[in-house]
Amino acid sequence: MLDDLNSRSRGEDLSGESWVPGADRGTDREVPLSTKAQAAVHRWLDGESSEDDAVLADTKHVELWRRVNAETARRRQVMTPAYVETRIMQSLPAGTPAVKTDATKNRGIEVKLSPGVAIAAAIGFLALGALLGALFAAL
Repeated sequence: MLDDLNSRSRGEDLSGESWVPGADRGTDREVPLSTKAQAAVHRWLDGESSEDDAVLADTKHVELWRRVNAETARRRQVMTPAYVETRIMQSLPAGTPAVKTDATKNRGIEVKLSPGVAIAAAIGFLALGALLGALFAAL
């Protein structure tokens, strides 16, 4: 019932050749990651260093972020045409919608409490909290 149908987990390929798990990881990456280049680009994006320093460290990522910034700036300037807003406003109903409510249905539960009972309940809850706090502190 618990047959291992994945031949790779047994250390052999589909053709029966043996392989080492995890040996092929990371070999298909196009660009190796450089922590110094990443740090330089991050400092530039955070405004801590100049763009020239980032370009010297990693030209590809700087160019990517330049394009992202340009596209973002362009999209910030895009505005909805006036006729779209007009059509939306015309499609809304003229008056405010009236919701019929039943007065007895939405009343909820009424609780009448005198000030003396409220104070007694507050003191009781305070004493209960102190008792539970002392019990748990002893554990």
